[in-house]
Amino acid sequence: MSATFDTQSTLKASPLERSPVGFKVKPAHAAHGRPLLVLYGSDGGSTHAYAQQFSMRARSLGFEPCLLPMNDMCDLTAVARAAKCVVVLSATYNGLPPGEAYKFMEALKAAEGSHAQPFREVAYAVFGCGNTEWETTYQAVPKMIDAQFATLGARRLLSRGVGNSAGDIDLHFASWNEAVWPLLAEWASIELSLEVLAPGASWP
Repeated sequence: MSATFDTQSTLKASPLERSPVGFKVKPAHAAHGRPLLVLYGSDGGSTHAYAQQFSMRARSLGFEPCLLPMNDMCDLTAVARAAKCVVVLSATYNGLPPGEAYKFMEALKAAEGSHAQPFREVAYAVFGCGNTEWETTYQAVPKMIDAQFATLGARRLLSRGVGNSAGDIDLHFASWNEAVWPLLAEWASIELSLEVLAPGASWP
């Protein structure tokens, strides 16, 4: 069963009221080298930047991240060969996938129609970027990705993360990170230590 996580609850506390939480991998597991596939769909660049941040953090925790635009993995059988855990970060543009995710989304839909389950050995997590000013299409693509991965046999690590650029999306992303890393560590059979960082400090 996947963990539940509601990024909207973080809106109740401002960044000044919350101390940032950092994780470090324990020395015994520092060189575990578990592959992690990080896919992104971003036209404006901000979602790509979050994916880059996530990949850098993964490497600092001993993972071997592979960062790719979603369209580079249109052969869905290649996803499970690349890594048994996939993290997807995507935006939505007028209800449609970003240009670098469009072909990947078509592949997801086609696989669902064939009743294939190419992700049956894969664990996954999704973070969606959007803006509530576009209410009718808000988070449309991340919702679809989350649902399609489950339909195609993948195991959801936690509920979809929601980043709203009409609010404090950096805070939403940081809060999702606090939730996802312990679950990724559990999946990888490694141990993390938890640190509360001083105001103004950042993760290494």
